[in-house]
Amino acid sequence: MERRGKVYDLNKNVLEASTERINYIFDNHEKVVVSLSGGKDSIVLAWLTYREAQRRNRKIYFFFLDQEMEYMATYRIIDEMMRLPLVIPLWFQIHGILPTAISHKEYWLEPWNPEERQKWIRQQKRVAIKNITWEHKVPWSFPEEKKMGFYGLMKCMEQMFPNESVAHLIGLRAEESLNRFRAVTKNAGIEGIEWCTKNKWGGIKFYPIYDWTFQDLWVYIAKNKLSYNKMYDFFYKKGYSPKDMRISSLMNRKAFHDLVDLQSFEPRLFDKLLDRAEGVASAARYAHEDKAFKNNKLPDAFNDWKKYRDYLISTLDQVEHRLIFTKRFAGQKENDYVYKQQCFQVKIHDITNSKKISNIDDPEMERRKQWMEEL
Repeated sequence: MERRGKVYDLNKNVLEASTERINYIFDNHEKVVVSLSGGKDSIVLAWLTYREAQRRNRKIYFFFLDQEMEYMATYRIIDEMMRLPLVIPLWFQIHGILPTAISHKEYWLEPWNPEERQKWIRQQKRVAIKNITWEHKVPWSFPEEKKMGFYGLMKCMEQMFPNESVAHLIGLRAEESLNRFRAVTKNAGIEGIEWCTKNKWGGIKFYPIYDWTFQDLWVYIAKNKLSYNKMYDFFYKKGYSPKDMRISSLMNRKAFHDLVDLQSFEPRLFDKLLDRAEGVASAARYAHEDKAFKNNKLPDAFNDWKKYRDYLISTLDQVEHRLIFTKRFAGQKENDYVYKQQCFQVKIHDITNSKKISNIDDPEMERRKQWMEEL
């Protein structure tokens, strides 16, 4: 099997390369949609794309999936970007469903639930899209009565543009992980252009800054004096590592650790979250400790990971959730490496299986086996 690695073009830098890619996108697509999260990657991509739109005097779309429980700093930078003169805002504030990792009572949260309006973190924007049956009469493939999660709502946005003349720009970068490197290069949506993939609904997803590094992003922001999410200043002052500087919904399974420091940076938001969701105070107190959310060592009462996993499953309140985990784990390998991951899934109530398990033999045991064979 042919192995494909990274190929570097030393005749141009990443800014020149991404500018050429964005030029190609504008030359060949009638509509351009940039996905915004409020993070550094999407903000840099949005500014690069907007400057080309200015040069051509063309309107572009900015899309933001607002999950309500967002940093106020995120809200402010998104609001600023959406107000740019050539931008058509696609600000989704739709009643959906979001798994939560911080509560042993609530397994789901419902952002923008009209029945919980008095608890909303903030009011909806006037220009926001609040219902999937909006005025464009898009032929949605999802039942209207079904509350959708993150990926379902993303698909709704994609279905708004069901033809190949639409380019969806995403700030995915290969540096972040091998999975992301594979995602942007594994299946070229256009022959000869490996930094794109085909969208199920007909458009093309492009990743113009896929080869940028963490340093490239901040150099570009600093040199051009661009607006960015001020949460990064706080992360930096607190000594966060680059990989831990995440901008996402605060109920996200990868972001709940940020609740520990939230009250010192956005105290008003923290107070609102206490009323909005179960478990916020506990997560803020214990998210950095092994016993509650992390999974680095066994509790004293257990001598192996399998027994601990079975205990965690048995203590779940809802029988259907016990069945979900039991059925899922039945087809996976049986070793401590897998059991440990399974414990973490149960701890964060990952009934949607969003935190995938590496279903392989224990790497440590494999290393020991090789070491013994070499003796």
